Amino acid sequence: MWKIAPFVLLVFVVSTIPLAAATAIAGSDYVMPAITGTTIGLFGTLMLPGVRRGLVIVGLMAAGATAAVLVSPWPLAGAALLGMSGVLIGLTSLKGWGQLTTIAVIWCAYLVVTPPQIGSAAILEGGAVEFSLRAGWITALIVIATGAFMLVATPLLFRGQPPVPLTPETDRRQAYVAAACIGLLLFVESLVVLSEYRVPAAHWLLLTTLVLVQPTRSKALRRGIHRAIGTVAGAVIASMIVLSGVQHEARMIIGFALLIAALTIMVTPRPYWLYATLLTPAIILLSAGDANTLDVTAARLGFTLISIALAFGVMVLALLLERRGPASGPASV
Repeated sequence: MWKIAPFVLLVFVVSTIPLAAATAIAGSDYVMPAITGTTIGLFGTLMLPGVRRGLVIVGLMAAGATAAVLVSPWPLAGAALLGMSGVLIGLTSLKGWGQLTTIAVIWCAYLVVTPPQIGSAAILEGGAVEFSLRAGWITALIVIATGAFMLVATPLLFRGQPPVPLTPETDRRQAYVAAACIGLLLFVESLVVLSEYRVPAAHWLLLTTLVLVQPTRSKALRRGIHRAIGTVAGAVIASMIVLSGVQHEARMIIGFALLIAALTIMVTPRPYWLYATLLTPAIILLSAGDANTLDVTAARLGFTLISIALAFGVMVLALLLERRGPASGPASV
């Protein structure tokens, strides 16, 4: 087993190469598509090794990210996309791919709420979102380019390490119930956010929900408690960094470093709460922009608590629905 801290640093340094190149060419407004391609290329290669699989994953991510950017001007369309993405999280858990799909949907949610065509300054002022085909195809190219780089780099970085185990497969009944519950929750949340409260703090409701609500085969509530503890701890850590006056560029670097650390932790045998503790401030710092006021921080923490309550409500509902009938056993597809 490798020393985790130096290894995380190495992965971070290598991952910044495509990120820096993409943003230097396309501009800072496209930093999130670059992060999307870099992280999905890294994590997708670890979860499903092989060039062919990696290319499929990166291609699907590019399609999803592009769709998120293109539908972002219309709240109902954006909510429908995220609702269907929530259904996909449940269905892909049939094969143990739920975590990978969740990471992909997190980036889609971010791009639906704050697409590149708004501009980083306009986001903070609640700027209107206009349809931009140019933003769509640039997003696709960036995701493909950065993802392809990581498809080559990741096997070299993790050479000689044991394969990353997939999460346990859920049975059909669990997967279908999870798909319905997560899809409906994301649809309602995103419709409210996109229609009524499209500001930087609001989309944290969607992102926290995606961190918390994941289909699991067993011990769902215990794992949910671990996620909730890690999420609250991470939100507090990120809030302290934001309120301390750290500059936007520095926060982006810290956020990306924490994100790489979280993804590396996820594929090692370490407590899940540690992953959530790292992922939460990473997402906040990457999405905080220049909004570092106490009001925004309080709103973000409030959305975190709301999402925890909704997530546990969905998990309890899913467990009750699952127990109404016999489990069908693991899927054989």
